[in-house]
Amino acid sequence: MQLMLPHEPLLVKKDDPVHGEFSLGRTALTILGVAAAAAAAKGGGGSGYQDQGYAWDYLPGSGQWACRNKANGQFAKLENCDGLPKVDHWR
Repeated sequence: MQLMLPHEPLLVKKDDPVHGEFSLGRTALTILGVAAAAAAAKGGGGSGYQDQGYAWDYLPGSGQWACRNKANGQFAKLENCDGLPKVDHWR
């Protein structure tokens, strides 16, 4: 399959005969498109919502493991992390 590329530059105005004038609108749309694609590939919808469930957090100052809510980062009851591998998710 052959990749089809546009015949004119994307970030300049179409009606400029030498394609030398920078187009702010096209640049902004390109940046927004790239950001949206990156967010979609990352699995985020742009809401800032991380994940559901709980995860262990190693606290090096005390040498203890704590359980945290992955959605908001708050500490939770240790029972919520029962059965989960002790991997530090909060570096």
